Amino acid sequence: MKNHRVKYCMRMIFFRKSRKKVSIKANSTTTLLFINAQQDFKRFNIAYPLLAQEILLHIINITNSRLNESNNEITASYEISSVISQMKQIHSKSINVLLDTIQYILWVEQIIFIEKNVALDDYFIVRYDSWEEKKIKNTVLNFKDKDFSVKELEKNDIAVLKHVTFTRLILWDINYWYIIISRNQNFFNENEEKILQNIATSFVWVIRQKEIQKDQKNKLSLKNNF
Repeated sequence: MKNHRVKYCMRMIFFRKSRKKVSIKANSTTTLLFINAQQDFKRFNIAYPLLAQEILLHIINITNSRLNESNNEITASYEISSVISQMKQIHSKSINVLLDTIQYILWVEQIIFIEKNVALDDYFIVRYDSWEEKKIKNTVLNFKDKDFSVKELEKNDIAVLKHVTFTRLILWDINYWYIIISRNQNFFNENEEKILQNIATSFVWVIRQKEIQKDQKNKLSLKNNF
């Protein structure tokens, strides 16, 4: 066997006897290399040391990458939870602090928070834009079929940076809010997308608590008036 520079798509179980299913779709000419790690890897290593070394280095790189991604997710979750736990009251100002925290965690230059207009279908209101000097906004947007559109932002003179991603904040199967992040350097990778989705879950809970507190305050006010 000749030792060629190759790309790998592997499913690896070196220290366990369990089996896992995996599906691989090849886009070009591909060689399937199956090694029973429990029985054959030592012999493979002796027979093809350079290829074995390359495979092991690839495995180490993948493992390190996954550990870093897991660490980023745990760190983000901890920092968001810390900010939420310190909120004595949930109001617009504390939500803006939370948005600033998300911007810091994800290392983005811009974060935008958009809220559904309860009275009008397909209409949303930009509540916060970190790129603006004052940050607080009340620009009304029309998202057809309640679907986010960068063009709609640009049409209303809301600038976004080169790379953009967003997440829907869903409550009772309705898109009530959007968080949009953007930056000039680097595309958003899969790990960052996952962190944003995890953050969205905590963010929905915070906004829901804000609404509950508001309802309780209104009920107490009505009670005191009668």
